[in-house]
Amino acid sequence: MAKRKTTGERPEQHEEKIPEAGGIREERFRFGEASVRVREVDVNTWQCSLDGTAIGFVTYTPE
Repeated sequence: MAKRKTTGERPEQHEEKIPEAGGIREERFRFGEASVRVREVDVNTWQCSLDGTAIGFVTYTPE
């Protein structure tokens, strides 16, 4: 009997906008019917929003 590998739900990357020089980076991810937008608002700072409502900020600190 073959074993099936199971993993947690992974988002489908719906849309990715590649910025032109100096542009704002924005990506959308779908989790079922929910669509989460992640948008760069400052250097290494991202805003997450769901249906147009900000749900939080993420700051990336490279080592």
